[in-house]
Amino acid sequence: MNMIMNPVVPIAKVTFKEGVRNKVFYNILLFGLLIICSSIVLNKMTVGDQTKIIKDLGLTAMGIFGLLTILFLATNQIYREFEEKVIYTILVKPLSRREYLLGKYLGILLILAAEISAMFVLMMLLLLMAEGTVYWVLLKGVYTIFLELALISAVALLLATFMRPQLSILTLLAVYAIGHSTTEVRTIMIEKGAGAITRLVEAVYYLFPNFDNFDIKVQVVHNLQLTPYHLTLATIYALLYITLVLLLSMQLFARKEF
Repeated sequence: MNMIMNPVVPIAKVTFKEGVRNKVFYNILLFGLLIICSSIVLNKMTVGDQTKIIKDLGLTAMGIFGLLTILFLATNQIYREFEEKVIYTILVKPLSRREYLLGKYLGILLILAAEISAMFVLMMLLLLMAEGTVYWVLLKGVYTIFLELALISAVALLLATFMRPQLSILTLLAVYAIGHSTTEVRTIMIEKGAGAITRLVEAVYYLFPNFDNFDIKVQVVHNLQLTPYHLTLATIYALLYITLVLLLSMQLFARKEF
């Protein structure tokens, strides 16, 4: 295991360092933090629970700005190294293409973890200032947001193996939109019994990632009970889907000619 992971770790570290040094990352992170800070103003205008705006806006910012980080950094990682001819010096023994790709993925996860952690700390400080209470239940929402972003990152890496960044961004946005709407569309189609269209929607439902599995923002913001084993099932779903996507990415990248 150590022999496999050793070449992966340096790639992950370099990817992380390059990502956090990127001006795009800082702009996205700063804007996300400012959005969370703006919840203080909106919070004063809220009737009832004075912390709902901070919770809701904080979790929303983590999801949206995490997605932006993937769109503008992850989709460009491999392509940039091809353009700058850096990849030719990286992909030498004992580093394989599969290990390179896995290292890139882990590096992207580290970037997302750093970004989400910064936003989470700020959100908790604002909540502490507002009510003097720490809402640890929000960690469940942060965890599922990270699972969703980890899955999106795997898809982004897959697209990056055979698409240019601009097309990868558009495709990833389409996957994101479909993944957040298939459950509702599927329910409507089943109720209408639309035959062939229903079967097509059913196929899309199982083929595309279902991001509704990770959407528990309402429950954690309003402190509602989650369905039994929801976090466990969401974790298993994410790990299985990520594994399949990464294996496909590695297979395509291993056959790529350059």
